[in-house]
Parts: sequence; C-alpha cells; structure tokens
Amino acid sequence: MGDFAYFEEKFRKLAKFFVRAYPGLTVDIEGELASFKDLAERIRPMVRDTVVLMNEYISAGDKRILVEGANAQMLDIDFGTYPYVTSSNCSVGGACTGL
Repeated sequence: MGDFAYFEEKFRKLAKFFVRAYPGLTVDIEGELASFKDLAERIRPMVRDTVVLMNEYISAGDKRILVEGANAQMLDIDFGTYPYVTSSNCSVGGACTGL
C-alpha cells in the first residue's frame, strides 16, 4: 500500500460496486479505510523491495542468499504436470526467473 490514495480510490469503487450488486450488503467505507490505513502504517516498516535488497546483499558480498524450492519439479509452471502446477517456477530454473 505504497500509494494509499490509489488504494482508497479502488476500494471505494469496489465497495460501491458490491453494494449495488448485493442490496443487503452494508459496508462502512470510512471505517474500513481507517482500518486499512492503520494496518498499512504498521506493516510498512516491515516491507522491502526484495529485488533491491537481494542485489544490495549480493553487491556487498557479505551475505548469502538461500533459495528454497520445496515444491519440486512436477509443480513447476513450465515443466510440471498440468493442471497440477503452481503459479511459479519452483525448479532450480526459478532462481533465474525470480521465483
């Protein structure tokens, strides 16, 4: 939620759409937005751009990066057994595609 104004605009549109689609639905838009804003402020210090973070660690040379691939080859989006695949590259090639 880096751009809360954009999120707020989208949330208001979605809430209005669902209230029209489901007449019995009531949404406290202002209350929900206040809750989301509070959550965004609490979570924001814990969120980082991991691509930038990993590049910083690699460039510094003092950190190691462990890539975990528990889902195995058969669940890989490109090489797995469709339709029983996950939405990412979980084989060793996934490290090259950004997992």
